[in-house]
Amino acid sequence: MKKNLLLVLWIVPVLMPNKIWSQVNEFPYPEGFEQTFMNQNENFIPNWFGNYVDGTRIFQEDIYTRTGDHSLGLWAVVEEGEDEEEVEIFTQVHLDLSGMENVAATFWVATRATGAMKHVKLFMQVSTDGGLSFGSRVLMGSDHRGFNNVDSDFKEFVFALHPEAFDNSNVILRFLTKAGARKGTAAKVLIDDVYIFAAEHDIFPPLALEPKPLSINQLSIEFSEPVNNTALNVSNYSLNSIPVEGVAEISPEGDVVILNLTSPIAIGKYYELGIANIEDLAGNVMLPMTSEIIYNPLQEGLVITEIMYDEPPAEHNDNLEFIELYNVTDAPIELGGLRIKGGITSGRLPEYTLEPGAYWITAKNATVFTDFFGIPAYEWHGANLSNDEPETIYIINTDHHSDVQIDLVTYSVGSPWPEGAAGGGYSMVLCDATLDNNDPLNWSEATQFAGTYNENKIYASPGKGCCTSEILVDAGPDKIVYTGLPEKFSCTELSVIVSGGIPPYTYSWTSLPASGKPKVEVCPAVTTKYIVTVTDAEGCSGIDEITVLVSNILGNDKIELCYSGRTLSVPPAAVKNYLSKGAELGSCETVTSIAGLGEEMVEINIFPNPSTGPVNFSFKPLVPAEAAAKIVNFSGQNMRTLFSGKVLANREYNCDLNAGTWPAGIYFFVVKTEGHTYSRQFIVRK
Repeated sequence: MKKNLLLVLWIVPVLMPNKIWSQVNEFPYPEGFEQTFMNQNENFIPNWFGNYVDGTRIFQEDIYTRTGDHSLGLWAVVEEGEDEEEVEIFTQVHLDLSGMENVAATFWVATRATGAMKHVKLFMQVSTDGGLSFGSRVLMGSDHRGFNNVDSDFKEFVFALHPEAFDNSNVILRFLTKAGARKGTAAKVLIDDVYIFAAEHDIFPPLALEPKPLSINQLSIEFSEPVNNTALNVSNYSLNSIPVEGVAEISPEGDVVILNLTSPIAIGKYYELGIANIEDLAGNVMLPMTSEIIYNPLQEGLVITEIMYDEPPAEHNDNLEFIELYNVTDAPIELGGLRIKGGITSGRLPEYTLEPGAYWITAKNATVFTDFFGIPAYEWHGANLSNDEPETIYIINTDHHSDVQIDLVTYSVGSPWPEGAAGGGYSMVLCDATLDNNDPLNWSEATQFAGTYNENKIYASPGKGCCTSEILVDAGPDKIVYTGLPEKFSCTELSVIVSGGIPPYTYSWTSLPASGKPKVEVCPAVTTKYIVTVTDAEGCSGIDEITVLVSNILGNDKIELCYSGRTLSVPPAAVKNYLSKGAELGSCETVTSIAGLGEEMVEINIFPNPSTGPVNFSFKPLVPAEAAAKIVNFSGQNMRTLFSGKVLANREYNCDLNAGTWPAGIYFFVVKTEGHTYSRQFIVRK
């Protein structure tokens, strides 16, 4: 064992010099990245090292440069085969700053777009112990988001090193890019013409690096270098443009200020901290700045209880995707300062108080979600939840980068997780929020019918408790009424049948706000869709809809009626008289076929029904025969002949029709064969 240890100790000094002791010691130091370093590991040019140089994530750009033939490229993308939420790519240079003070680096940065709406951040960091630890990150870029994903021109940046790096032989200057790793790629960052030098005296103003609350009564502000007593003047600080009241303290090192507030800040509320007129020890005055701060000490109590990640159809944009959070505690929870990450990027959550036992929703498309479910939602930023691979969603508290994890769910698509959630139109629901929500056995498919979206039934209960029984609501088929006829033809009764859930039920009809009954009579003047919502004793609900079409039948020249077994064609003025004698609207052929007399020898299908456009009609005779298929309206008039000729037994015949230009109303698909007539009703909507 001792022999092997000696071997290791001998190898390490041989391998380490290129990485540790090779360093820049001649200044000023320019670097234009002209030396070839493609496909090199670690030390890709003298004194520089960092991530693996693979020509993709760290690469030598030979097209877009500021000067010379090359620049350095950093692209924060996931390494092949890896699965990460965020990715950081860095490159760094080792500096011997012995005997040097007032050291700074200037460099030029540009970006190249990758076609996605994702930002990338470029940070500067300094290590004074050879890379064992690094100081605070200093963000370069136009705002707190860093660089946009666009093609941009080279722009010069200046970074003054912390005084701890002065007269230090073991300094590392790091360039670090960071971006989210899910769904899309961030811009490529290009760096050129790095220049590291020592100024004759301190000419660089201080920067406030990471203002953060320590409590509701204390704020901490770290500066890029020691500051003088101007930092003790509380009038140099403001919250939401109002001067701070309290007392300021400076750390023994001189680069951290603690503000003790007379009036505490509120938990979960965003503030703009303004800082101005602060000087460093050389008297350089900082540029005024504002920084967003928030304090939220939450560590537990917020649980992910419902997820809709793949509503049908599969090729759709999944605009109904949502995530539901639940306050499992007996005290209010402030959401400000929290984030939802993983499969999505929620950004900061809004200032919102979630009461005990209450739910809160974030959705992929808040407008579509609210229009469909009828409840408000907060719209997340970023991509869809995955529809075909495992996904992790977690809530973290990013208050001053604490990154406390409050809840986490990792689910997979299909069994053992609820299979209906994988494109079947169901959300998946955690009924008991006190149980482990990473156990698939604690999740089930939603039982509550929420409505029809893109001709698919959706089952979900966002903003509500877990419903253990599905409530089935049936409002019956669409109906038609007529204008210009007796009242019994211009009005109709709507009736709903309910099963499931826990009685008693309450009823709510859209367009009939004061009804509240399972049966209502309506006399619409125009075609109207009525949606009925039935809610049970537990607050669970189901819905259905019915359309009442309004037709002005008296607008026709002749109206077909079935009277005493004969089809008559009469003027509109005579219709009322015949109806009073027992006549029925439509031809006798249509009326008879609707009754469905005798055993049907033809199977008929219509899809979709109702329709607003293309319709497929199919029929399958059970015996060979001569057959004809046509479309007739409710008055018995032939609208379109679709088929005529011989048919074979048990063979399906299909006919397509675009009814989108037809008037809204009820029509019939009529098939005649061997003296028999069969028909099915279908409806055209607008």
